[in-house]
Amino acid sequence: MADGAARAVRDPGPLVGSPPVTDSAAEWHHVVERFLGFVSGLRSTSDELWDAQESVALVIANLRAHFRRADFLPILEPPAEDAEDHMVVGSYGKGTAIRHGRVVDVLYTASPGTRAWIGGGRALTRELASALADQFSGVDWADEGWISVTPGTPFTVRLLPTSPCRDGGFLIENQAKATPGDLGAWRYINPEVEAARLAKADELSGNKATHLILMLKAWRRTHTLPIGAFALELLVTEFISVWNYYRRSLLFYDWMMRDFFFWLRYQGERQLAIPGTLHFLYLDSSWQTAAERAYRGAERASRLERDNREGEALAEWRRIFGPAVGGAPALAAPASSAMAAAS
Repeated sequence: MADGAARAVRDPGPLVGSPPVTDSAAEWHHVVERFLGFVSGLRSTSDELWDAQESVALVIANLRAHFRRADFLPILEPPAEDAEDHMVVGSYGKGTAIRHGRVVDVLYTASPGTRAWIGGGRALTRELASALADQFSGVDWADEGWISVTPGTPFTVRLLPTSPCRDGGFLIENQAKATPGDLGAWRYINPEVEAARLAKADELSGNKATHLILMLKAWRRTHTLPIGAFALELLVTEFISVWNYYRRSLLFYDWMMRDFFFWLRYQGERQLAIPGTLHFLYLDSSWQTAAERAYRGAERASRLERDNREGEALAEWRRIFGPAVGGAPALAAPASSAMAAAS
């Protein structure tokens, strides 16, 4: 498994906003300040990151205590595998969670002794859900194998039981519809490789990949769009690798949004390769009309930015991304559990 830091909620640290602004022009006076403020305002607060980590700690501590009692192990003597029993993944694991996101995804690996005693798959998932329900009131088991837990904090922790592989990946029981590349009743995932792909895109572009993901999540939340966070991440890392201006400064962020939405319009009804696996993520086209509108709006906003028509450009950006552009409070996460989980 990954080192200890990868298991925790990731704090992306101080905002690093691409290469320094060395481009000089009479136009585009407001672009740098606008997008620096926009991205900064989207990032999770330190209190949110702390609460997310504490929520995970509460859930994991409950499971550790439960299985030690079941195995007749001394509760005050943590076994060595405790440090290896979970990994925070998804938006909070990769540092791409946006403000008001209230769902943390965690992979949970029971000890070899526990797996031998209980078994794997649905039997283990059922035991985990039962153990958590004894301690917490809000516990739900989804068809895909995720267990949702509300541990008395503002956050929901989504827990997925896994079996570790020697290469650092995991096997999860295929409780949902099988997809190409599935290993019979099991499905392989490798969050370390996923995170490495995003990190490489950020290294290549001066953090544009993470910034673009944050802004696209604001777009999705504002318009309640049916496109997942992981799909956005895969699309962004692909786009960054082919965009002409990936090494330019914040001064080019209006063009980045315009060009991404132009490209996004043609990405519906395709398969996205999942890094480190033989699996693919199917992307439908239910969001393409919204992408077309966003492109037209970003195209208008970019022209207005060129002419330094600050107020009109701001209005266009807010139609796309909501009130978080220009310093207004970001929209809260939607009440829908499906949308919240994808934040």
